[in-house]
Order: sequence, then structure tokens, then C-alpha cells
Amino acid sequence: MITAASPLRKRYAAASRVYEIKAMPAVRALEAVASGDSLDWKELSAGEITQRVKSGVGPGSIVLFHNAAKHTPEALPAVIEYLLQNGYAIVPVSELLLTGDYVMDHTGRMCRPDSV
Repeated sequence: MITAASPLRKRYAAASRVYEIKAMPAVRALEAVASGDSLDWKELSAGEITQRVKSGVGPGSIVLFHNAAKHTPEALPAVIEYLLQNGYAIVPVSELLLTGDYVMDHTGRMCRPDSV
């Protein structure tokens, strides 16, 4: 969840199966949920983590990694190299959020009204 004060990470976001950025106007906040999970917490090998990310990434993806996962540090150089070589940019979540006039499409993605 992203609030005016600071970003917060909701635990077990996968349980909701909602994997995009969605508005929560009642609390004046936005919730950013990963669209791809590396499953690094399952102690997958660095190669398996890399393959999961490569097979699931797309424009606007938010890929979830865990800071205490055993093989994540080993996997990140290959993941980052793949993303950059394939035209992706690594940006803070705040750069994925639209400001001003936007709507939520049927998948929960933020879109400009003229693009829906």
C-alpha cells in the first residue's frame, strides 16, 4: 500500500489473487500488488528464480522478491541483465502510478480514460 507518508507492504498479497495497482479511495491510498512472484522464499535455486521472472514479466510488471530469501542475491544479476537487455527499466513503484485523470480497467490496472 502506498500512502502519503510511506510505502507499506501488505503481507501475503498472493492470497488475494489481485496482481495490479488498484485504488482504495476510502482510505486515500493505492495498493500495489506484485504481478509476478519469484517464489524465492521457497528456496528455489538462482536459476529457477531467474526463469520464473523471465517467463512471467511484462510491461508494468511488479516482481516480488523477499529480502531474506537464500538464493535471491545470487539470482538478481541474471534477472537484472535479462530485464535491461529486453528493454525493461527498473523503477520505483511510484513511477508506475498515474496521477491526475485515470480510471481502473477490468483487470485493476490504472489507465488514462482514453485508453480503456
